[in-house]
Amino acid sequence: MSDPSTSAITPANSHGPSALAVNGPQQDGGWHIEGEEDGDWIIPRAHLFQDTATERDIFGRDFGPGDLINTLTKQRLASRRFVPLQGFKDFALIEDGKAVRVSRNRNDFNREDWDWDYRRANDLPLPPPVQQRLNFICLFEDEDFPVLLRFKSTSYQAGRQLNSFMKLHQGRMLYELDFRKENGDSGPYLVPVIKLVGPLSPAMAAARAEWIMQAQGRDIKVHEEDTSFDPESF
Repeated sequence: MSDPSTSAITPANSHGPSALAVNGPQQDGGWHIEGEEDGDWIIPRAHLFQDTATERDIFGRDFGPGDLINTLTKQRLASRRFVPLQGFKDFALIEDGKAVRVSRNRNDFNREDWDWDYRRANDLPLPPPVQQRLNFICLFEDEDFPVLLRFKSTSYQAGRQLNSFMKLHQGRMLYELDFRKENGDSGPYLVPVIKLVGPLSPAMAAARAEWIMQAQGRDIKVHEEDTSFDPESF
């Protein structure tokens, strides 16, 4: 996922695999608190609303299937179009629908907890309890701060596609997050689809460049409020 123009924005290790180095607030900007430390900020995730009962309890009833929701503000993203800034892969141990341990190193977990072939050969239940995830820090149209797109389970193929686009286009293109409907054991669910829109507009390119230039190595944790209540959810 390397992009020379985004080298200033890298997932930080000092606060674990969900941390992100981002721009720190200017002293005269008024958007910081005295004594603020790295990790006092959190970057939101974009959640693809499936319209389940649990989601309605978390986000309310003002959303429809396919809406993209900011998990921090619980507001609908104004646009589905975005440009990725950086990405990383991690692994999460899932228990009772929640990530209880996360690492970027697969070998931090026992092989039987992540290896599909091993579990098949030894008649262990599938899927493995350790889930691999592709994470992309993205700047969406009409948003002032990046959000995280996370691809796992049935959405993993879309994450691979976005990773390939990043390598190919190197920050020059705009993408759109769409979805298609699939049917599973628990009923229909939505799967993300990545579409190529075209070259970045001058305004979007400038916003991307400005955000990257302002990056000062400050760590922010990703907002990890549990919305992984369905193994087929995004």
